[in-house]
Amino acid sequence: MRVCLLSMTDSAGQNFLLADAMRKYLGWDAMSFSMAQTYLDYPTDMIRTPENVSEICDFAASADLFIFQDVLFRVPGMRVDKLANKNNTIIYGLGSPMRNNLNAIMDYVKVGYHVLPPLSDPTIAQYIGGAPFEAVIVDPLVFSQPINRNEHITICHAPTKTEKGEELFAKLVTEVDDVEWLVIKNKTWKEALELKSKAHIMLDSISDESYGLNCLEGLVLGQSVISSIAPWCYCLNPDLPMRSIWNDTNDEIVDKIKEIVDIRRKYYELETYETWVADRFSPLNQALKWEKYVEWCVEG
Repeated sequence: MRVCLLSMTDSAGQNFLLADAMRKYLGWDAMSFSMAQTYLDYPTDMIRTPENVSEICDFAASADLFIFQDVLFRVPGMRVDKLANKNNTIIYGLGSPMRNNLNAIMDYVKVGYHVLPPLSDPTIAQYIGGAPFEAVIVDPLVFSQPINRNEHITICHAPTKTEKGEELFAKLVTEVDDVEWLVIKNKTWKEALELKSKAHIMLDSISDESYGLNCLEGLVLGQSVISSIAPWCYCLNPDLPMRSIWNDTNDEIVDKIKEIVDIRRKYYELETYETWVADRFSPLNQALKWEKYVEWCVEG
């Protein structure tokens, strides 16, 4: 099967990881194409340029399946809008872009497109439905990242948008004695991963109602992960090893941070949950799920 995966940016490297997993574990001829590279510098098979549009067009023209990340979009210089249709196209999402285009996505669902929303995000999944699994893939590099933990208890925050709550988190952490505060911004993904490996605790988001790659990477790196995680997520995974601050007051958040800091002081290293993450989000695990999902979409 020839699969053409398209995304507006290199968003979290997900299209590349999916294409790579399809090649390695399913034997499919899959390629990921991004329209632009971000400063995070996630991997992708090819970034669209004026020079390689014809190469991408040739691949797309013979594709059996199109997979769009987050939104269905037109590609300048390509006939994708003529080639992709509800019978050979899947739209899957990770978060903000799909949330910001929710009405358009719901319109695609109404006319018969297959849409795989981020199942762990209730602000999207409850409206679209139809997601049999969480499609996120954790890069194998995360599992091989050396742990370079600081001697002093360190709390990190790696925001990619202001809504994550950097200012409030910074204020709340000042109420916790004898900890280091590490904010990771404007770094490539690999640089950020190395910095995150130095921390004991991750504060991910004050506003999101789900968990994303940042949280999953934190688990693999042996961090205690704290974020605003809605009860919806614990319905999916009752054993979800993250501490939720969903609907908590500032005082309650501080109390939870202090509690985790005390635990980390007593037990410097905790279980990393590598196996928990790998069993759900490894490339092999996800490729096998996608194989059956594509079969259901194409032949169902």
